[in-house]
Amino acid sequence: MIKDFFSVFIGSGARNGEIYRHEALQLAKGKFVCYLSDDDSWFPDHLQYMEQALFKADFVHSRYMAIVNKEQMMAIQGSFEELETRDRMLKESYKF
Repeated sequence: MIKDFFSVFIGSGARNGEIYRHEALQLAKGKFVCYLSDDDSWFPDHLQYMEQALFKADFVHSRYMAIVNKEQMMAIQGSFEELETRDRMLKESYKF
């Protein structure tokens, strides 16, 4: 379990975080790096699951759930293991 949790906030304004990810990685000093954009939120146990996954891999990325009208959750369709899904991610908006 992650016992020492330290976070750094890089304020870049709404919808501008993507261009600052490289800077954030350069500043990172911890064992793990996790990012959260201005319009995102994590479930309370998200970091615990990410830590468990990192014991089995060098890199992990989670799927996202879209919240619709504060009542309905919608998951991304397709599997990252499928070539069709990866091709679609390259050609369309990343939030399909």
